[in-house]
Order: sequence, then structure tokens, then C-alpha cells
Amino acid sequence: MIHEIRTHTLVPGRAAECLRLAGGVGLPARRSAIKVKGMLMSPDQLQEAIRLVAGVDEFQVVVTRQDPADPRSMDALVVRVASRRPDAERLTDQLVEAAASATGVRPPVALTGANDIYDPRRHAKAQRFVDRRSASAGAGE
Repeated sequence: MIHEIRTHTLVPGRAAECLRLAGGVGLPARRSAIKVKGMLMSPDQLQEAIRLVAGVDEFQVVVTRQDPADPRSMDALVVRVASRRPDAERLTDQLVEAAASATGVRPPVALTGANDIYDPRRHAKAQRFVDRRSASAGAGE
């Protein structure tokens, strides 16, 4: 049995999908860590850090390629944020620092409207993390 860290439950039969650490603790190898710009990071930790910044109404983390036509192009991570805070520059600085402390990555922040990130009339649930790297290869986005 494997101890699932995020849910604090025991999960039978998932040993092939997990990384083993000293002491027998298992961490899911997929779903909880991705590689961006050569660094292994947790989308969950990044999202939690963004949620802790005051004044963020909606947000979305987007991973693409710097050159969408080149599958070997460097990754690009952007945090899209909607906020009614009047101090946009301070908000941006706080978000970059929160992301850096959670993941080691200092992403650019794009301020946008809440409906550009999540429109409840079109989607039942907000998509907080979007990985467009494989979709952008050859798609010309």
C-alpha cells in the first residue's frame, strides 16, 4: 500500500506509479509534478501560493513553448490573473514572489479579465492549470 500525500489515504496497487523515498513514503510520480524550464515543480503548490495572495479573483497557470512551432523550444510559464486591486504592479510582484518561493520559477504575470480565464456560462469548472506544450507543437498557436 502507498500513502497518498495529498489525500492522506492508503492506496493499494499504485506502487508502479510512485516514487519511493527513504522510510517507505511514496509520492505519486505523475499528476503532482511537471517539468518546466528544466525544473521539476508541483502545479498544486504553485496554485496554492497564488490563492494565498490577497485580491486574486481568478487565475490560470499556462505552460506553452516560447516558439509554438518548435517542439524543442524552451518552455514558457505564464500566470494569468484577474483582480480588482488598484495596485496592479504590487500585485504582480507579490504573485511572482509567491510563485518563486513555491516552485523556484519566476513566471511573468498577465493581468486579464475574469471572464477570459473562467466563464461560468461556458464551463462548469475553472481550469486552473493548462499545459499547451504538446498541443502547440505543429499547431501554429
